[in-house]
Amino acid sequence: MKIPASFRLAFVPALLALIAAHASALADGGPDVTHGKTYLVRPDPVFDVLAFVPDANAKGRVNIETKESTGRDKLGLTISGVDKTLTYNLFIEDPESPGAFSAGIPLSGNGGTKILKLDTDKGDVLPFSVQSLAELEGVELRVVAGTDPDEPATLYLRGKMPALGVPPQKLKAKQKLALASDEDGNAKGTIVLSSTISSGAERLFVHVSKLDFESHVFSLWIQDVDEDGLPVNTFAKAGDFVGKGSNNGVFERFTKLGDPLPAGENSAVDFAGRVVEVRDQTDTGSGPADHAYLSTLVPLLH
Repeated sequence: MKIPASFRLAFVPALLALIAAHASALADGGPDVTHGKTYLVRPDPVFDVLAFVPDANAKGRVNIETKESTGRDKLGLTISGVDKTLTYNLFIEDPESPGAFSAGIPLSGNGGTKILKLDTDKGDVLPFSVQSLAELEGVELRVVAGTDPDEPATLYLRGKMPALGVPPQKLKAKQKLALASDEDGNAKGTIVLSSTISSGAERLFVHVSKLDFESHVFSLWIQDVDEDGLPVNTFAKAGDFVGKGSNNGVFERFTKLGDPLPAGENSAVDFAGRVVEVRDQTDTGSGPADHAYLSTLVPLLH
């Protein structure tokens, strides 16, 4: 029987797509394997309760994987940019007792990069007798140069246990900052935010120009929120701009580089609906600025 050419033309691309999908599933460990990923960040000296930053270059990432058909769970953690002479431990928060942590799980490595690998198929046991890493979603992770997870002077990195199976999606927003008054002349600014929940890559970037960085220190301030996440009439300093020449500056936080987001937030999405202000060193009150050079209401991320 002769197969019509039109059928062959339709069948071949479909077959190739099926083969590609099968190969992708095998590369990911199989069709019933789900993954999670996040980045670890340094404690924030402005907002964090544990307000000591022992290493400004430290960064880290966490990858987890679970295979439903066999119950196999894997956790991989890598940190870099840390003091190679110290010994580091991972502490995992107890999902049933917030604020309490597991015993320290040691990281290995001789240089400035340290790693940890857990694999239940190789006899490793998950903390707190949980049956799956899914039961630890959202608990706090702390990498400490020592044996006490509550010691501020030895906390290097922290984060949250990622969720499994989050579909890849990047949300973004971009907004121009508005002049506070005509007396600020030609000052300009732009805020850019992005959020990729599936990887934990969160970024807040603000660029300003035509401001006098030779005579002033400019900082970014962010509106506070209450326990329900609703904006209130107070502000907190996020940090100073880094001058780029005499009249340009940037403020950036990027979790992929180990930077903590301002205000203790875990996602750039959390800044939507809040006012940001650009102030100089003379305006440090917690209320709305007496004179903000630039400001805007942060838009929703899409």
